[in-house]
Amino acid sequence: MIIKKLKNAKLFELSETYRRVLYSFFSFPEQTIGLNDLSEQISASKTSTRAAVTYLVEEGFLNKEEVGNAWRLSIKPKNQFITTKKIPYNLQLIYESGIVSAVYNKIPSARSIILFGSYRWGTDNEKSDI
Repeated sequence: MIIKKLKNAKLFELSETYRRVLYSFFSFPEQTIGLNDLSEQISASKTSTRAAVTYLVEEGFLNKEEVGNAWRLSIKPKNQFITTKKIPYNLQLIYESGIVSAVYNKIPSARSIILFGSYRWGTDNEKSDI
């Protein structure tokens, strides 16, 4: 019973770290970062960050360059995660920002908010105007 709980806790930690790694690269898609700095940035253990990064490299989301014993990580441009995960992530940020409620409070008859450009297509980066 205890072993099963430990395995579930490890899986939860890995899935949480996986999500944080994704969100970090969604927010800063032009960054190149080392494993230690990434684990510190997302407040996760180096072990779980390494496991999440390894999985994302295998899935084709990240580039991993080995420089001596260090890893340099960057996002692979034009991968399937842009449409399958980043666009929903951007929409989640819109909802969490409170803008939907603010628009509805100002214009009660509003039926939609239309997103244009890079934010809509998931190609936004640190230099985007949103």
